[in-house]
Amino acid sequence: ATFEFVSDFDGTFTIGTTGGTGSKLTENLSPGPYSVTEGTMPAGWEFFEASCDDDDGDDPSSLVLDPGETINCTFINYKQGTITVVKNTVGADGTFSFTSDFGGDFDIDTTGNTGNRAFGPLSQGTYSVSETDPGPGWRLDSATCSNGTPDSFTLAAGGAVLCTFTNTRLVP
Repeated sequence: ATFEFVSDFDGTFTIGTTGGTGSKLTENLSPGPYSVTEGTMPAGWEFFEASCDDDDGDDPSSLVLDPGETINCTFINYKQGTITVVKNTVGADGTFSFTSDFGGDFDIDTTGNTGNRAFGPLSQGTYSVSETDPGPGWRLDSATCSNGTPDSFTLAAGGAVLCTFTNTRLVP
């Protein structure tokens, strides 16, 4: 990805990353105060933290360059991820309601015994999803997530989690 930065020593500039890292060297600066901040974030990315190895402080927005000093600043960003909820049915199609801490309340309609809903980009973290009462005539057979349980699963930076719920239509 390519990230934008704004500084009072180099104006607006970009740094492209390869293999998860990138850098830019600015030389021959006069001693004095400087600042650098991250500009517009690329879609699907989020800021995590920034620090500098400046002897006078760690804040990239208020650096003081001493004569002969080299300051290295590091900005860490995370790629956001996705969560997909799949609903499978046996014996009939229907509309099923869910609640989650990443997408609120939502419905999934099945056609041909399956349906799904994708959410993202989302921040890394721990999430949960549950099917509300499927209604009379339905039995919940299974509920799984690819990185934990529906009650608590982890979305890694740049990751994708798949949660699958399967219900069977009961014959009256």
